[in-house]
Amino acid sequence: MHMIPANDGIERQLKSLRLVNLVRIKGFLVEVSNKEGLHWKSSLTRSDTGAGACELLWVESLRHGKSSGGRTSRHSNALGVNRP
Repeated sequence: MHMIPANDGIERQLKSLRLVNLVRIKGFLVEVSNKEGLHWKSSLTRSDTGAGACELLWVESLRHGKSSGGRTSRHSNALGVNRP
């Protein structure tokens, strides 16, 4: 899953997450394109595989839950945070 933060505050929250964090995320599956020909369309199902199977999510809010109790990650970008 790739995430596009709606603002700087959401970006900071996403980057602070670790692999053991449980979160509730609200946003929209999106399609992204630009003048240079980039075209990235979100998958609309969780059961597909291969090229084009990634979800691309515009994140408008997230709420931290409890830790899952697993090991933590040192990678601040473990969830694939992308900037528009």
